[in-house]
Amino acid sequence: MRIHKEIASPTAGVFANEVKQSRKRSVRKDNLFMCHCFGDAHNTAARQIGAAMLILLGLAGCISEPLPPAAVLVRVGDKILSAEEVKTWESSLPEGKVTPDLRSAFIRNWVEEELLINAARERGLNDDAWIEARMDELHKKLLTSRLLDLDAAARPPPSTKEVLEYYDRHADEFIWKHLHLDLIYWRCESRPPLDRLRSSLMQNRPSPLLPGEVAIIDSGNFSIDDPAIVDPVFWKHFGWMNPGQLGFPASIRGSYWMFKLIRRNEAGTRQRLEDVVDAITSRIIEINRLSRRNELVRQYAEQYRRDGRLQWIDPTATTLGTEDENILSVE
Repeated sequence: MRIHKEIASPTAGVFANEVKQSRKRSVRKDNLFMCHCFGDAHNTAARQIGAAMLILLGLAGCISEPLPPAAVLVRVGDKILSAEEVKTWESSLPEGKVTPDLRSAFIRNWVEEELLINAARERGLNDDAWIEARMDELHKKLLTSRLLDLDAAARPPPSTKEVLEYYDRHADEFIWKHLHLDLIYWRCESRPPLDRLRSSLMQNRPSPLLPGEVAIIDSGNFSIDDPAIVDPVFWKHFGWMNPGQLGFPASIRGSYWMFKLIRRNEAGTRQRLEDVVDAITSRIIEINRLSRRNELVRQYAEQYRRDGRLQWIDPTATTLGTEDENILSVE
């Protein structure tokens, strides 16, 4: 998590009310726009679609209780969007992130996309040569990508030894370019709960928070990779800290914040293995994937040469299965 100048807070929750009001204004503008666009009495079909969208989007924005799985929220042609499908989409989002406005935007986007898809089909673009050629290209890429994905999935992940060896061999790549801070934050709308929490943390004893106060305190971890992009209003409250230091509650942009510095890494110092283990693992997997791709190319090239399915009169044919993925051009 990063505190940028343009965000001006460690959490998006600081501006939740502003965003909510902005979204409400946006929805109202959309509704007015659609009333204007679909208000022509000479275009009955368009007016009906527009009215249906307004009603459905209005309902979508008001959904607060679970709907029956079979409930249909909207239909465009022969395509329907059910409450169950919306629920599936919601389950893919972080907990607590679904709002009526976000749900409404999702449904509106679905409707708009289906309307455009139908418009394209009505113009005969289903059989468009340009689309068919690109679909064929995409299908080929997906085939080879899926082959390599399944092959990689059947192999064990990089071992701890492999990760450590890569880390040591590429030590000069894992250097902090800027001052890097790892922190914990707590945020509350009033100061007393944070004062009580700070007292318990300083004395290393159970929290003396009153019933219900735990629920009103937002907290989490975040990191800063470059102080230059941090809002100065926040920076002055933790930029001076030493590792392990816990600051005092401070009023910042309408809320009370408290910070604790976990780790401070100066620019030019080496990154710890635990900080880059995921990045190294991804690199090794990609290297192994490319290596396995080349093995498969060589394996099938040899097999196809033996049975005559590969006939390539080219003195460079022995270069099949190299690291250059663009060299394979058998026709």
